[in-house]
Amino acid sequence: MRPSTLPRVAATLVVALALLLVLGGGLQPAGSDVHEDTTFGFKLRPPDDWTKIPVKLNEGWLVAKYISDREYSYTEKGGWTYMHRPELMAIAFIDKSLLEDDEEVEVDEDDDEVVVRFRNRYEDYKDYLKKTYSGGGYYVAAEEESERNGIPVTELEIKVEKLTRTGPKRIVTWIYHLDGVDVAVHVEVLEDHYKKLKRKIEKSLGSFEEIPRTGELPTDQGSSGDLWFSFSKLDELSLAERNRRMMEQCESLHERVIESLPEGWEHSSEKSCLIVTNADLKYARRMAEQTEAVMGWLEKNFPYVGPQCYVRQPIIRFCKTQDESWAYRRGGGGMGWLGMNMEFVTSLEQQRDWIGEFDWISGQIATHWFQDRDRELWWATPEWLQYGMAELFDNSKLKGKKLSFHRDEWDRDDLREAVREDRVRGIESLLKMTRSELWDSSGGDFWSALEESEGLVYFLIAGKGSKNKKYREIIPTYLQNLKAVLEEEKAREKEEGKDSTAPPETEEEEEERFRKRREELREREQEFLRKVFDRTFEGWSERDWQKLDKAFLDSIS
Repeated sequence: MRPSTLPRVAATLVVALALLLVLGGGLQPAGSDVHEDTTFGFKLRPPDDWTKIPVKLNEGWLVAKYISDREYSYTEKGGWTYMHRPELMAIAFIDKSLLEDDEEVEVDEDDDEVVVRFRNRYEDYKDYLKKTYSGGGYYVAAEEESERNGIPVTELEIKVEKLTRTGPKRIVTWIYHLDGVDVAVHVEVLEDHYKKLKRKIEKSLGSFEEIPRTGELPTDQGSSGDLWFSFSKLDELSLAERNRRMMEQCESLHERVIESLPEGWEHSSEKSCLIVTNADLKYARRMAEQTEAVMGWLEKNFPYVGPQCYVRQPIIRFCKTQDESWAYRRGGGGMGWLGMNMEFVTSLEQQRDWIGEFDWISGQIATHWFQDRDRELWWATPEWLQYGMAELFDNSKLKGKKLSFHRDEWDRDDLREAVREDRVRGIESLLKMTRSELWDSSGGDFWSALEESEGLVYFLIAGKGSKNKKYREIIPTYLQNLKAVLEEEKAREKEEGKDSTAPPETEEEEEERFRKRREELREREQEFLRKVFDRTFEGWSERDWQKLDKAFLDSIS
């Protein structure tokens, strides 16, 4: 970061004003061909026929994103051809002296404690490059200091040549050094097509101009304060208070997403979710009906999981193309990994034309429901059951107002082949497998283990096993026993004083706490699985297991 020519600005911004500036100040005026950002004080003309992509709410450093309407191809030596769309991003890096340190701020609003979190993910553009392209073997091929439109500029050319998904890339970045902030205009293209696009790219990069700002620079470039709360603290609240806080956070996030939609995007607030799309709203609304059916089915069939806990209405973002959905996901950050992620991104192209209607999304919705109802229970749920449940809903369809389930025929055929080749493990063995054992099973032949998991969950919940009183109780009994074992473990830790750590005060601290908790659960997974297995199948004989295996295998054939 080049030293700012401004004196150090006192960090006295009102929190609400800072949030408003971050989320609303840089929106592009409707119908304009120029991106104008009055928060950071610049305007920029993107290349002709490039589409504006929405920016995630918690990517305060990423202030604009565009993707080419045209695809370019790369063919590797083996003959495979990949398609790529050039991309432009404007990324802001505020002078460190103007930023708040990571801290917790308490604001009294109607006697409620509001936690406002400050987090600044990247120090400067090279730090951003290091953290987002480290897996691609990038290097800076050229660096030059210049001046454009009276603004000092650092011009970079970066090459990404290894481990790239769609072929070697050329990144051209011009970093404009404004008062108190560096704005990096970053363009990524395929190396093979750089020469033909060079003039268009440099024309856009050179269109950058400084404009007046509407206020002071924000002191936070992380996620907005009221979009995050501590799950650890929520767990200490009464059910009613927890649900109220969850509901308020959900409503706030929905409002911010709607406010931040660029031109060409529309939304629909449905009973079960928020739909945002630049494609086909009518089609996207069908996903809302599917979401409502999935959540309703879970509510009816798993009432013992987090009883009466509020489940936030997810955000489903339908882009036109898969490239647009990939471009939206890129840039760093995310909505959090602790179950905070309630936004699911897909495309009309993927859902309608490629992977099948509502595949993948339905399974993610089910996972979201389980995590909001009882996060720790879901984390402790073994892989065979997690994977099987996700696949169950991915292979579900709404018929009228009823959710129906079916098998994926390819997976079913693969499982039949595994039966013929005597590669199935048997249900007892499958249920005792840890996560690592399942993924490493049979010398890397984990697909058959996953397909067996999918088939078993379908058999027990929606297939022939659901008609048998003894078999249809296996999963409910298993989950309730798992919850009991977890509660006993918590009580033991409390008695031994192992739960005496102070509550987390920032999202980073909470992430670290739950990472450690998840690692602990996985380290002791074999022990947990044994306890849960013994309770669930107490009194089962060898003949009982043989009968279950036979019924399952017969259902496959």
